[in-house]
Amino acid sequence: MGCAHRTLLTMLIAAAAQTQAAAADIHGLAGFVRPAYLAMNVAAMCARTDPYFLSDTSGPRGTPVHYAQHVKDEAIAGLPKADAIAVLKLAADDARRAARAMLYERARPGDDIGTARAIKEWCDTEAKRIVLGFLGNHDAHSASEEFLEQAKR
Repeated sequence: MGCAHRTLLTMLIAAAAQTQAAAADIHGLAGFVRPAYLAMNVAAMCARTDPYFLSDTSGPRGTPVHYAQHVKDEAIAGLPKADAIAVLKLAADDARRAARAMLYERARPGDDIGTARAIKEWCDTEAKRIVLGFLGNHDAHSASEEFLEQAKR
C-alpha cells in the first residue's frame, strides 16, 4: 500500500471515529436532558387537572418548566445548531413517550370519572415524586457541569 493510500485510510478512520464520538456525545447529552423533559411533561399534564401543581412542585430556580429550560440551555450551550437540535429532539421524544405511557397506564376505558380520579391520584403521588426528585437531584449535584464539559468535547 502506498503512502498516499495509508494517509487516506488513516484520515477516513479518524473521521469515522470522530463521527462515532460525536454521536455518542449527542446521545449522552440527550440522556442528560431527558429527565428535565420528563419532569416538564409530567408537570404540564398534572397542571391541567391541578392549577396549583406547578407552584407546589417549584424549587429555588422556579417551576419545573424553568428547571427544564435551564437544563436544556446548559446542555446545548456552545453546540453547533444541528447538534443542539438533535440533542433536544432525542430527549424530548423519549421523555414524551415515557410520560404518555405513564398517563395511559391510568386510563380506564369507558370510565371517564375513574380515569380522572386515577390521574389525579397519580399526580398527587408518583408524578409529584418524579418532578420533585428531578428538581432536588438537579439542585444537589454539581457533577452535571463536569459531565457536560466532557460530553461536549
